[in-house]
Order: sequence, then C-alpha cells, then structure tokens
Amino acid sequence: MDHALLINAGIDCKVGIGRCMGNEALYSRLLSRMLDDTNVPRTRAFLAEQDYEGAYARLHELKGVSGNLGMDRVFEISSAMLRLMRENDYENLSQHIDDLEIAFNDAIVAIRAAL
Repeated sequence: MDHALLINAGIDCKVGIGRCMGNEALYSRLLSRMLDDTNVPRTRAFLAEQDYEGAYARLHELKGVSGNLGMDRVFEISSAMLRLMRENDYENLSQHIDDLEIAFNDAIVAIRAAL
C-alpha cells in the first residue's frame, strides 16, 4: 500500500491503520470496500428530490466510515453538511455536495492507485 498517495488525497492512513489495531491488511480491505460505496451519488439524488431524511442517513453513514478510515476531507465535508441539515439550512447544501463528490472521487482514485 502506497501511503504517500493516500496522504496526498487527504487520507490519513496512519490514523486508519491505528483504528484497525495496526492491521494494515484489514485497513486495505476496508479501504477497498469504499470503491463500491454509493453514498455520495445517493445523497445527491436524495437532495435533488428534497428527501432530507434519506440524504441525512447517507451522509451520516459516509461520515462514520470516512472518519474511521482517516478520509479527512470526506469526513469534514460530510460533517459540515450534517450540521447544515440539523440546522434545517437546506439551501446551502448544494454548495457542499460538489465539494464532497470531488473529495470522494479524489480519495477513490488514490485508493485504486495505492492498493
């Protein structure tokens, strides 16, 4: 696993490996599962439908997984979006979904290259 590629994409792999009790093979398996994650496009679809409960559920899942894996940029953006939703500030979510998609896609490109 190429740590530098992950770090450059905003993934703190040292933290993620630490959360896997130092088991880098487990961490790699968990990261590889992100390649099939659909939370970002599903969140975008829920927001387009103004289904804020559905969007919240997807963001909450993404926040948890990204936080545990050290995907800091994805974690920070999803956290900010969840705060807006708790404040019923739905108008400003559209500003963040594009940033979330970019950060997530950058992470996925890095994960593919690093594993």
